[in-house]
This record gives sequence, structure tokens and C-alpha cells, in this order.
Amino acid sequence: MKGLIIALGFAILPVVAADYATLPAQASSPTASTGTQALDTHEQWLLKRLDEARGIKVGSTSSELGKYFTFDGGPNGSKDGHFRCDLISCPLIKIDVVLVDRNGEKLNLTIFDQIPKDARVSSVSKPYLETPLSD
Repeated sequence: MKGLIIALGFAILPVVAADYATLPAQASSPTASTGTQALDTHEQWLLKRLDEARGIKVGSTSSELGKYFTFDGGPNGSKDGHFRCDLISCPLIKIDVVLVDRNGEKLNLTIFDQIPKDARVSSVSKPYLETPLSD
């Protein structure tokens, strides 16, 4: 197994090195090159997406959650209140939340459409990256 991992690493290394070599160097002057400006623009876009994901806090309602996130995994439900959520503007960014009803009980649902608008987030993970799931 270790040999396979090493072999794959050597097979991928030239591709990664070639891609890295095409990246523009960081410009130190205010008149940055077009490539650096594109990277800066992409970084700003990504930071905005991260801010959206971090905007969900303990106490946020499911309505607030729904402004920025969809539920991952298709029409499944949750028997323990745990839900994986995809950021609408970038579905690779996810958070895991626990939703509770107005009495503080974890939601036990068979489909996502049954989530009450006044359900609240009782726990939220840090944002992370993962390929979107579907049923």
C-alpha cells in the first residue's frame, strides 16, 4: 500500500509542478499583473463565501439558514436533528448543524420540507469543503 501511494505521488508530482509553474508570481507593486488581480478577485470571492458560511450561529433560525444553505443528500431526513448543509453560492462549502424545535427537542424528520421555520440551530460546525452529495 505504501508503495502504491509513493508511486501515485511520483505520477502526480509533474502535473502539480507544471500547474504551479503557470501561476503568476506575487506582485509587490501596486500595479499588479492581470494574473495576480484575478487571484486577488478569486480570493475576495472565496472570503465572501466563507463569511456567508460563518454567518450561521447557534440560535439562527432555519429560515436564516435557508437563505444561504440547502440540505445536502437529497430527500432524506434526520432522526437525530443533525443536518449537512451546502452553501448555495458554493456547494463545496458545507456546515453541519443540529436543529431543535421551539421546545429545544432535536428534530426527528423524514423529509427536509417538514423543518419548521422557527426551528433553531443548537450546534454548528466550522465550514469545510466536500463534494456535494445527492440521492
